[in-house]
Amino acid sequence: MSSLIQIQLRRDTAANWASNNPILAQGEPALETNTGRLKFGDGSTVYNSLTYFAQDKNFVFNQAVAAVSWVISHNLGKLPAVQVFDSAGTPLKGEVNHIDTNNLTILYNNAVSGNAYLN
Repeated sequence: MSSLIQIQLRRDTAANWASNNPILAQGEPALETNTGRLKFGDGSTVYNSLTYFAQDKNFVFNQAVAAVSWVISHNLGKLPAVQVFDSAGTPLKGEVNHIDTNNLTILYNNAVSGNAYLN
């Protein structure tokens, strides 16, 4: 008969982690149950000074009204890859201009509506 081994991460809310501010052992994970974010200890840094484990960020933008220029504020903190589809699900090609790490525009020859998927 096989037996299952269950592993549980240290877990608590972000507020409780911040309040307790423990030093996590090197490589020890800490899960924020209300945000789903992770930090990993280094054996000497308090929790509040650790950076979050990098998680891939995504954003979906819906342009409901047909337009030649789509202005998108995504707040991803990076220059994302962009895929665009019209309201029928057909891929669109537009000129993507990254304004900064949180904003971009997409320009088209004709007014179109649809969704932009940023990753």
